[in-house]
Amino acid sequence: MKFWCFIKGLLPFYYQISNNKDCNWNCQVSPKQLVVFGRPHLYYEHNHSVHILSDICPHQGAYLSKGWINKRGNIHCPYHGFEYDPEGRFMCIPTPELAKKGGRHCPLKKYEIYQNGKDLYLCPTDQKPEPQHLPYYPPEHYDDKFTAISGTQMISQDYRVTTENVLDMLHISYVHTFGNINEPLPFNIQYHQLSDISGRTTFQYKPFNYTISMMMGNDTKVIVENEFILPTTTITRVISGDIVKTVMTRSTPVSKNKTLFFYTVYRNFWFCRWKWMTWVNRIFDVFMKVMMDLTISEDVAILKNVNPKHRVGTVVTKYDVTIQQYRQASQRFMDKLKKTKNPTEAITSNQTHCQ
Repeated sequence: MKFWCFIKGLLPFYYQISNNKDCNWNCQVSPKQLVVFGRPHLYYEHNHSVHILSDICPHQGAYLSKGWINKRGNIHCPYHGFEYDPEGRFMCIPTPELAKKGGRHCPLKKYEIYQNGKDLYLCPTDQKPEPQHLPYYPPEHYDDKFTAISGTQMISQDYRVTTENVLDMLHISYVHTFGNINEPLPFNIQYHQLSDISGRTTFQYKPFNYTISMMMGNDTKVIVENEFILPTTTITRVISGDIVKTVMTRSTPVSKNKTLFFYTVYRNFWFCRWKWMTWVNRIFDVFMKVMMDLTISEDVAILKNVNPKHRVGTVVTKYDVTIQQYRQASQRFMDKLKKTKNPTEAITSNQTHCQ
């Protein structure tokens, strides 16, 4: 199984590669390697700008991320010192008698990026995403009645398994401590197609007695809105009376069995907008972070026992509607790309590479 077999699911969207807790736009930093869909990318910052290029020197294959940045913001290969500018153009060989043979004939691949605040996204295809396909943020992101925490975790599992796990309404009571094993089945399930790349399922379930929904909302049942937006964004909104907790996740494929998982949790409770009371928010931020990390650890414990080759099973229930619709939307989008005149790099790749 070679590279094509892995990247054939690659779509022309932006995939998140960092969030606000690990970005530093204010200074020059050493180059580093980012792997997305199994491909190494060179990432570096210079003069408040972010640059992402292919990490493979086109001369003899050295990793440019092991090189250095000069004062002009150009990257030097660690093997022979070849210099490339932020656009990926070959500038020169730092040897006088060979520099005349240089020029700009050997460009590196430069990748399209998108920034929202300090969140950074990469498009790993040749085709630039459509303007309407920019990374989605829920209304809570822009609502000052909500506060948020965010985090990142590397998960040893296929990115599709990781994404579909968040869209799986049936596993809540069986896996998570906030579930209700005595009354585990969701009810009042309704699916709505939102666009060609998104859909939402609304359902209800009875939470465990000692959950935020019960303690804060004092409600014997909660409403859940579970939404997907291609390529890997999910929105899970839990509503209990006036209490709303919204979890946004994005899964970025690093390799065939490794996913960089991003999450943001928005809440309109345990939140004070008075500046002199911000210490209260920080206390509850820590609590919410601990709870979210516990939730992820419970999912990870299950996902490590999932065989990604068999994620599309032969048994389908009504509780799988969101997952099924996500798969169908991905396939429709891929089929549409195959019919266009400018397909993605993944589609135009040489399929003979696959054994």
